[in-house]
Amino acid sequence: MAGGLGAGAARRGAGGARGRAGAGAGAGVGAGAGAGRGPAAAGAPRRAGPGRGGAAGGSGRVGAAGGAAGGAAGGAAGAAAGGFTPDEERRFRELLRRGRGAGEARGAESLPSFAAFARLGLEDSHLRQVMKNGLLALPPHEVRERCLRLRAMLPSDAAFFRAVKQCPQLLRLSTGTLEAKRAHLLALGLQEAEVDRIVEKRPEVLFTSVKAYDQIVGFLLETLGLDLSQVCLAVRREPSLLWRSPERLREGLALLRGRGLSKEQARKAVLGFPSILRYSKEGTEAKFAVLEAHGLSPAAVAEAVAKHPFLLSLAEATLDEKLQFFVEELGWEVEDVVKMRKCLTYSLPARLRPRAAFAKRLGVRLKSKTYWMDLTDRKFAQSMQADPDAYEAFVRVHRAAAEGAPPRGALGSSLASAVE
Repeated sequence: MAGGLGAGAARRGAGGARGRAGAGAGAGVGAGAGAGRGPAAAGAPRRAGPGRGGAAGGSGRVGAAGGAAGGAAGGAAGAAAGGFTPDEERRFRELLRRGRGAGEARGAESLPSFAAFARLGLEDSHLRQVMKNGLLALPPHEVRERCLRLRAMLPSDAAFFRAVKQCPQLLRLSTGTLEAKRAHLLALGLQEAEVDRIVEKRPEVLFTSVKAYDQIVGFLLETLGLDLSQVCLAVRREPSLLWRSPERLREGLALLRGRGLSKEQARKAVLGFPSILRYSKEGTEAKFAVLEAHGLSPAAVAEAVAKHPFLLSLAEATLDEKLQFFVEELGWEVEDVVKMRKCLTYSLPARLRPRAAFAKRLGVRLKSKTYWMDLTDRKFAQSMQADPDAYEAFVRVHRAAAEGAPPRGALGSSLASAVE
């Protein structure tokens, strides 16, 4: 176990062989105990490039044949001492003591597997998930084999660590199962690099069954009315769609339709902002209620969500506060606010409120409805015919006052009265 994620593995993608094997030393995941953690510590499959990692040409994911000095020294030192380093034993006892090693990890019998994971560079946050999911029951030699198997499916060391932390159950899957799932994604029309990005961002999608993939794609094609290229676009934008149950997706769509969006409006909303299908019913209903509380009719709310579905991504309090700012403080009609995306994307405390207060203090009317939002701070100050440094000081004092903190800096006292 001296090396990290070591010798590479080869696998096939849809339509032909896709090399993920490799040679060369010094690239990959993990380090021996006490030697640190990082790509330089021990070998693992990863992308090869010209003159990189000692690979003899080609491309793919390269696995190092041997561990680097850090991994070898740390792991060998522990083994030579009869098993484990003091640091490994300490970490194991600490995780158990804090109750984070629930399940089978109750005694020293789990320490060898714990050390096998730790020597691959896993941090305590990763190891907690490994322990909670019963993976310390694996024999130590299987630990390395399964980690190699999973690493070969992922585009980077960082993706491997993220996968172990977010979905350690992936280590239970066979190579064939992982290959079949990746091939299924490629068969949709996604490119290799796109699948890499998807599994790097949401490694848990590899835990979804092939049958569930088909059901999710069927929902997007048949129920929602997307074509295959649009399905790929939606999945690229929101990979977690592949992790949701088809029933949950249908519930999300039914909620939108029940709130007045037509089938075409719902289709366009999902295509433009696929995350809209992953929000809870309670959260979505709360956002609709906020919009209606500010005077929009149910039909107008449906129209606003259809045009700007990202509205449902805002926290309920944030949405309420921004609408209140534009309607009550600036005198806008609520219908105008929800028509303009930037009104609800720019930060209220960092940009919108300080600029409105500064203009009010100077007695200057804001130019157009959105022009003043888009400018940099310096250009905004110049548009107010003010010194940019004075505006910067004003913003500092304004934010301090909003946070209930005393103004700081030489200009604080002189500008404090300018804060509304």
